[in-house]
Amino acid sequence: MYQFYLRDLDSNWWEFQYDTSTYAQMRAAGLAFNAAPISS
Repeated sequence: MYQFYLRDLDSNWWEFQYDTSTYAQMRAAGLAFNAAPISS
């Protein structure tokens, strides 16, 4: 499981968790976002 903070186009930050398959699906859907990994 990965935990990221995502920033949307309005510069709002969202905490988000997903696994690698979810990430691959989002990328395949063409969703683009900036993500900074949270070191645990």
